[in-house]
Amino acid sequence: MAVDLGGFYEGLEYGPAFQGLRAAWRRGDEVFAEVAVDEVAGFGLHPVLLDSALHAIGLGDYFSDTGRLPFAWSGVSL
Repeated sequence: MAVDLGGFYEGLEYGPAFQGLRAAWRRGDEVFAEVAVDEVAGFGLHPVLLDSALHAIGLGDYFSDTGRLPFAWSGVSL
């Protein structure tokens, strides 16, 4: 089922470059996200693209309604 993202970034102090969540869908407990950034030259994975993908976490039941995102990563490779 498609998720209505209207107003998703309202009230947040994210600049336009950090508002890359374009569309999202839910299927049971799963969340699927479409993200995009304007410029990706020089990056294997643009940091803004990764950040935008993590915004979809708030659409699932992973962290209830606290709006938390992962802060530290280890053992991650491209």
